[in-house]
Amino acid sequence: LKKSLHFVHKAITALTEIAERHEKALKLYLEAAQLAAVANLESIAYEFFERAFTLYEESITDTKKQVTLLFIIIGTLHKVNVFDAESRESLVHKTTGYSARLLKKPDQCVGAYTCAHLFWTDTVKDSASVASCLKKSVKIANAVRDTFGGNASHRIEALGLYVGILNKYLYFYDKSPEGCTAVTVDTLQALVDMINSELVSVTETRGDAVNALREVEQSYANTLAHIRQQKHKQEDG
Repeated sequence: LKKSLHFVHKAITALTEIAERHEKALKLYLEAAQLAAVANLESIAYEFFERAFTLYEESITDTKKQVTLLFIIIGTLHKVNVFDAESRESLVHKTTGYSARLLKKPDQCVGAYTCAHLFWTDTVKDSASVASCLKKSVKIANAVRDTFGGNASHRIEALGLYVGILNKYLYFYDKSPEGCTAVTVDTLQALVDMINSELVSVTETRGDAVNALREVEQSYANTLAHIRQQKHKQEDG
């Protein structure tokens, strides 16, 4: 297996010499890292991650691709549980750093709350860091809301982010039986109250922003329906 992975390493490295294949090479590095992790080959898995990170830092310049590939990196790292604490901390630190350096604030917001998953895995249970990521995402969404004095389009964009954050809060609230204390009922209620207040502030929206507002309202309605359903389940149980 080690010989096979060495061959894979050489093949992907050769692929990185072709500019238009950088994205594919990065994905292959991550897939190879997962395979090495399953085989409990920690140092090889780490090397593949390091190669993927170097490629991300030096060769991925398109902002949309940066966002897409970052989420793939987060998803892969979340699944890999082979690293010791120091190695994992190094990889997670780099990943959260990439999220903070994304060009657009809405992408930074989504990146922040997605990174929360890196602190709650099968082997890592860090409620404080989960809470930190979620709070950071709210802070970034607030900055989006207040852009250019908080005009309607930015408030609606922020509303979409708040709903996404609420969904993530709910995900981690469901982890409370496992010991995740990052989210409480009061935290959820405060976020719901804020969203309701923001919705009132954009009720007079006109023009092109109307469709965006309707999408946010539908997404929020779906989230509230999920909350009610979960509440009924708990009461029936």
